[in-house]
Amino acid sequence: MNVAQMLERSAFYFPDRSALVFKEGMRAEADTLRAFCKEKIASYKLPETIEFVPALPKSPTGKILRKELRAA
Repeated sequence: MNVAQMLERSAFYFPDRSALVFKEGMRAEADTLRAFCKEKIASYKLPETIEFVPALPKSPTGKILRKELRAA
């Protein structure tokens, strides 16, 4: 199973940071995620920091609230 299938949601909320939420029972190491990102996106877009969070803050319509992520 590849990393994309393991993720429930992800969000880039700073140019150099990302937050990830895995599906129930799924896990991956930061090094594995970085290798996956290197294959899929340009090197200048790679996040420097990857944060594992239990859930992303969402609005009532289901959009990710990036301002709350920045504040956390």
